[in-house]
Amino acid sequence: MARKYAKRTKSTQSKTYNDYLMERAKLEDQGYILHDAMTKREFESYYERLKAAKREGEIKSSPWQELKRRERYITRKQAKIFQQAEYEKTGNKITLKQAQMLDKDRIKELGKFINDTKSSGLYGGDYE
Repeated sequence: MARKYAKRTKSTQSKTYNDYLMERAKLEDQGYILHDAMTKREFESYYERLKAAKREGEIKSSPWQELKRRERYITRKQAKIFQQAEYEKTGNKITLKQAQMLDKDRIKELGKFINDTKSSGLYGGDYE
């Protein structure tokens, strides 16, 4: 009996610039702060580099997932630091998603707080 292969779906095909713009709109609707949008030429060049990196094994997730992750202004790791800084500064607990949705002014404010308190408290320690 011959094996039957499923038809290739849209999610596994290469993405287009329109897919990129629609995904950006979706993330903005969810409240995420994003980097500036790429032009069509920048998108195609960057997406091709991600596909090559995936083929070489440099990234583990799909090129599309990697692109979506990098579009966010704050990474998950940075969000954890901002989440802790928000709690230490104001006593308010926020979720990681809320931390990823902080506006740029609040990010600058918390970044200054982090830099001012590196030698004590949560951010203390010898980094050398």
